[in-house]
Amino acid sequence: MVFTACFIAIAVVNPLFIWSDLSAYVAYVQKNNQTLKYVAQACMLLFGPLYVLMLNSVHDYASGEKKTLSRAALAFAVVFGTLIGIHYFVQLSAVRWNVDRGHLDGIEQFVQSKPDSSCRLSICWDGRCFSACPLY
Repeated sequence: MVFTACFIAIAVVNPLFIWSDLSAYVAYVQKNNQTLKYVAQACMLLFGPLYVLMLNSVHDYASGEKKTLSRAALAFAVVFGTLIGIHYFVQLSAVRWNVDRGHLDGIEQFVQSKPDSSCRLSICWDGRCFSACPLY
């Protein structure tokens, strides 16, 4: 609920940001309050382990013939939790600190707002794909 409330508040409070380049991103971050964004990212950082715990509970309650499927779902959940945890840890630590300090060399590939950043494409989307695997 906190995650959803943060993103609704971000949409209401801050103007929409559309990626053009790193300098525009830095100007946007410096001009607009980022507290709700960081709270939402922290919620996602906590969501990974909680998702693993939830699927572990599903595995514990699964009947004998469903244990193999629930174990596979749990394995995918562990991969999801790890990848999402890495992604949001990088966003909350390295990206935030470097942007705040003006150390921008090499940080562009890690900024979540950049549509083709390597961090977003590889870690974040792979994690989301793994989270969807237990549904099939």
